[in-house]
Amino acid sequence: QDVRTTWLTAIGRGAVFGNAQSEPAPATTPDADPAVGWGPTSTRVRTKPDGTRVVSGTKFYSTGARFADFIRAAVVDDDGHRGFVVVPARHPGVTHVDDWDGVGQRLTGSGTTLFADVPVQEPGDIGRYAESLRGLDSFVQIVHLANLAGIARSIVEDTVRIVRGRTRTG
Repeated sequence: QDVRTTWLTAIGRGAVFGNAQSEPAPATTPDADPAVGWGPTSTRVRTKPDGTRVVSGTKFYSTGARFADFIRAAVVDDDGHRGFVVVPARHPGVTHVDDWDGVGQRLTGSGTTLFADVPVQEPGDIGRYAESLRGLDSFVQIVHLANLAGIARSIVEDTVRIVRGRTRTG
C-alpha cells in the first residue's frame, strides 16, 4: 500500500493527526529556510542498527498533538534532508506538555512535544519537505476559514439561545 492510501484509510477509520513542526528557534538563524519562513529543524530521525527509524527532538506549538493518535513531525534525516514522518502520539517516548497559552489558545493541545527515540509509524515518509509545502497555503486558509465559520455558527446559536430565554421588561 502506498503512503497516501495507508493514512487516508486510517483517517477514514477515525484516526486523528496532530502537528509537530515548529521548533524553539528563531527563523533568522543561519540554517533557516527563507523559502518557507521556518527556522531550522533539529528534530532528528535516525536509523538504528536493526533498521528501525526513531525520532528524537523537541517541538513547540504542536497543534493538537496532545489529543492525537498520530503526529506528523518535521525532521532531518541521516543525510541532512528535511522531511516529515508520522509517529504514534501515545508512545512512551512521546511527552506532551500543556504549556501553550498563545493568543488565548489554552486547551488546544498545542503545547510542547518531546520525542525520545519514538519509532516512525511505517509507512512513515509523507514526502520531502519542499514538495509537501506546495499548495499548502490555500489548504491552510480553507482549514482556518472552516474553523472561523464553526466559531461564528456557535456564536449565533449561543446568542439565539440566550435571547430566546429572556423575557421582556415592562
